Amino acid sequence: MNNYCRIPQPVEFEIKCPDSLYIEANENDIKHLFINLIKNSIDEMVKSKIDFDTRVITIICQQDSHNVSFVVEDSGKGIPDKILPNIFDMNFTTKQNSGGTGVGLFMCKQIVQKYKGKISVTNKEQSSGASFCITL
Repeated sequence: MNNYCRIPQPVEFEIKCPDSLYIEANENDIKHLFINLIKNSIDEMVKSKIDFDTRVITIICQQDSHNVSFVVEDSGKGIPDKILPNIFDMNFTTKQNSGGTGVGLFMCKQIVQKYKGKISVTNKEQSSGASFCITL
């Protein structure tokens, strides 16, 4: 089996997006945005030892006449409240021991701002996990 096709940690994805979703943006910017969010979610679920059977990343998309909204949620343990205000800061990382640079979420913020959008993060109220909301 080709090593490039293996997923090292099983994760279930639930994607709830209309087929008619349209956004005018650089494709690589949007890919980079989602790759960073998904990679961070997977890293945190692995680090927190979330059972394989309960590792879920949900992506919900909505579009109205002016905006496109994306919600990216995971089934991890959430983000400690004390670091939530700093999560998008340049050079802020919770992965000091595993090579984190603090650039990933900062770049997500920069990409969103490039398109005059907003990005925020909260911890889900009724279950565990983080919820990133992006509006472009």
